[in-house]
Amino acid sequence: MDLPFAVPLASSRHSGKARCEKGWNWRPQPLTDYDLWYVVSGEGEVNLNGQRHAAYAGCCFLFRPGDRIEAVQDENHRLTVIFIHFQGTPEQVPALPPCVHLTDTAWPETLLHRLIVLDDPQPAATSAALDMDAAEFAILLQAMLTMLARAAFIEQDPSAKHHAVVRRIVRHIKEHVASPPSHEQLADLSGLSARYLNILFKQQTGLSLKTFIAKTRIERACHLLAESTLNVSQIADTLGYSDIYFFSKQFKQFAGQSPSQYRARALEPRSHR
Repeated sequence: MDLPFAVPLASSRHSGKARCEKGWNWRPQPLTDYDLWYVVSGEGEVNLNGQRHAAYAGCCFLFRPGDRIEAVQDENHRLTVIFIHFQGTPEQVPALPPCVHLTDTAWPETLLHRLIVLDDPQPAATSAALDMDAAEFAILLQAMLTMLARAAFIEQDPSAKHHAVVRRIVRHIKEHVASPPSHEQLADLSGLSARYLNILFKQQTGLSLKTFIAKTRIERACHLLAESTLNVSQIADTLGYSDIYFFSKQFKQFAGQSPSQYRARALEPRSHR
């Protein structure tokens, strides 16, 4: 099967997930390929080419051909790791620090688990299926390496780190629009004080946390008024408003009209507007 794109990185057919045994001590021969080595849980230490690095949940190491590696674990907190071996050239693999720590691990771990599946082809797979597996493996691996490069950049650049914090807070607010988090909860999520988070948030978005939360709830209310059959009281209740009058007042503050007026206008045929 001819694919419409090149496959720049290839599997070494050696990937998996493992919980390290008691007494585990890893001293492999110098590698002949690349190894993406991610810590799912546990604690330990990696000595990479003579430099020691702590290993804990969210740490991702990129071992390169020729690297000298030694790793040990805390026997009271045994390591569970994902390893993805692959072939590539130095030009194809981004320059990364020896270890990158990922704070948001859900998507990276999803990618890594998918890479393990793709690296274990079914015995009866057709050549076309194998080609597609190889292509998907290369694309997802490149996405994972790009994610690590971004995380490394954020670690080294304070302004990029602040941008990432605000983006995470924005996403969290939008995901919990019906039960808005408190400033203290958002501060805990960001690792900053509530006061500093509010200052940083306003610098980057132009809105205070309080205003952004209210605006986000009203934007969702507008969507429900235009796209659902829920009445105004039901929408207010869905979005966590206990007082319909306060909801209507806040809606008019942001939308410039009452909820009923907004719905009537949203349902008008476009030619009549």
